Amino acid sequence: MLTREDIETEHSIIINTTLNKKNYLNPMKKILLYLLTAGLLIACGQAEEKEEKQVIEWQTFGAALFEEAKANNKFIVLDLKANWCHWCHVMDDSTYANPTVIATLNEAFIAVKTDQDANPELANRYRKYGWPATIIFSSTGEEVFKNAGYIEPAEFLRILDRVKNGEVINADEKPKKTYPNASPQALLEKRYYKSLDYKIGGANSNMKSISYPSFEYAMKHPSDSIKRWIDLSIYGAYNLVDPEFGGIYQYSTYRKWTHQHFEKLLARQARYIQIFCQDYQFRDRKSSLTKAIAIINYCNAYLKGTNPLFYSAQDADLIPGEHSEEYFKLSKAERLKKGMPKVDTNTYTNSNAYMINALVNLWICTADNNYLTQAINNYDYLKSNRKNSNLLYAHGAGKNETFALDDNLKILKANFDLYKVTQDKQYIDEAKKMIDTMMVLYQEGDLAISYLKNNGLPPQPIINENMEWCRLLNYAGHVLENNAYKTLAKAIHQNLLGKVLSGEIYREVELLTIQEELENEPLHAVIFYDGKIARQAATKAALHQLPFYIQIEAYPIGEVPSKIAARYGKIEVNTTFFCTATTCSAPLLSVKAIQDYLKAIKIG
Repeated sequence: MLTREDIETEHSIIINTTLNKKNYLNPMKKILLYLLTAGLLIACGQAEEKEEKQVIEWQTFGAALFEEAKANNKFIVLDLKANWCHWCHVMDDSTYANPTVIATLNEAFIAVKTDQDANPELANRYRKYGWPATIIFSSTGEEVFKNAGYIEPAEFLRILDRVKNGEVINADEKPKKTYPNASPQALLEKRYYKSLDYKIGGANSNMKSISYPSFEYAMKHPSDSIKRWIDLSIYGAYNLVDPEFGGIYQYSTYRKWTHQHFEKLLARQARYIQIFCQDYQFRDRKSSLTKAIAIINYCNAYLKGTNPLFYSAQDADLIPGEHSEEYFKLSKAERLKKGMPKVDTNTYTNSNAYMINALVNLWICTADNNYLTQAINNYDYLKSNRKNSNLLYAHGAGKNETFALDDNLKILKANFDLYKVTQDKQYIDEAKKMIDTMMVLYQEGDLAISYLKNNGLPPQPIINENMEWCRLLNYAGHVLENNAYKTLAKAIHQNLLGKVLSGEIYREVELLTIQEELENEPLHAVIFYDGKIARQAATKAALHQLPFYIQIEAYPIGEVPSKIAARYGKIEVNTTFFCTATTCSAPLLSVKAIQDYLKAIKIG
């Protein structure tokens, strides 16, 4: 762009060059030339003024902000967004680019923009609001306004004005209905079956995706109608897999599976690898394994950097803020000509630990040991680079930052997953150390708080995190023979069931899964093997039908501890037993025998 100095210099050159000619300009031409120059100078000045337009003075969320808000009698406006989110881009380009909004925020508020992927302590607290989430706080931390999704400029200005005038705008906070005399289990079961869409699969809502807890519970309770729901859900979810690049889109809307939202989030890739692998395991649907492999191939091709970790997400938009539906209809070659949506190259502990579970599932389903190697490499990198001196894992690349419960739960589960398939004692030892530390640092009464960080807001227990914590504690109690873990798991479960009756929890089918696990010990597979290949084959067969709630114990033939040998007798060939506290199966001498036994006891 030309500057004022450029134009003045150009004007001088024109005048001087012209005056040096023999034919001098007549007066009228001189006037026209000066008018032209003046017009260019005015236009340049306007352009420079436009370039210097106001911007919002965004700050970083933290405890100091609330002190600043108190000192200046201001409210805090939090824009909680995601780098891959279409409507976040739209709100940036319209609402937060509006001059009146900018002036109002800078003058009367403290504005904060935060990436939810990088800040799990905020993301998990406000996840139900969706992105962008807009939360306005008083200086004492009271939430005076909460909203999910895009807000257009005029409406946003009205909201800001109402907040300045002392209103608390929480229209979405409806009085909770209580159920003091009901059975929480009966309520949850009724709501679960009512929540399913029996016509096209997924949830009975406008948004189409598969919730893993719903899928897991369905697999364990396969009535005819539920089997049909599983089929519809799986075939529907195939529409979310990118047919050109692989990878899975976040979800679909308008109560159909073909109106996709095109962002590709790492956690969703992990979830659907798990779902498709387990569908293949339980239903022998080979197309599901094909989809799972297409997802991991996408992750390895487009969400990988130079270290073993995966990147966080790929944007929904080729050009931020512009719908890209037509772009995603193109072939791979045509898309590549236009460019690729931006990838968020941050790496986060929770989603990468979730990918360890996905890779273990792929290893169970295939003969490809590269998946297990990749899972171990991912784990080793996280342990070397994210684990801190307090034995907890940090969320992002820096070691001394947020210690979110979710990150540590995902790592804890990864330890159990890797121990099952490798029998390497380091994983079970690490799991015990983590649990003991987490019980001290996170547990407050019957529930665990979501994070350890002073950000100005008191940490709260998050329902989903406590359900996962409860399951892992109960499982660890059996594997590590620790009754304290099981006792705490029961206390957490009872607390959460109470929230069903108080109306704080409406539909959390995972509580039913937890109930079943609390009432039953995990199936215990005891494997005697001659060589690593034999152990892996028996392990895969056992886990093929019971991916989580099973304990694996393996011994090389000839190196069996005397206590175990006394219980099972002399073992000379590859043999597997399935045991409970009171009974054991007959010796199973082949992979097929293991599979047949699990089917006979109606697992799978």
